[in-house]
Amino acid sequence: MKEAPAPGLYDSVLTSGLDDRIAVHQDLKSHCLPMDAEIAPRYLRQHLGHLIERALRSVSSKSPVRQQLKLTNRIIEVLSEVAPDAVGREDGATERLTVRMAL
Repeated sequence: MKEAPAPGLYDSVLTSGLDDRIAVHQDLKSHCLPMDAEIAPRYLRQHLGHLIERALRSVSSKSPVRQQLKLTNRIIEVLSEVAPDAVGREDGATERLTVRMAL
């Protein structure tokens, strides 16, 4: 049997996995709201952010930063194909960080 979700108030995207866990535990009370176009970007960004960070941290190789950049740029490539007016090739990540200081 799937483990019940931890008790608490959730303010996040309902994932398929969590939905399955809730369905198995009929004693849990849940109330879900539909996502609308105004709030969807914030919730989906947060959800994707967690997944992307988890994937980036799981990279294991002799050059993890290079693999992390490869994954990052693949995601950027998909975004640029789907939303070319919002994301472009110029948004690709390099191996360097920009440090800025305002005086």
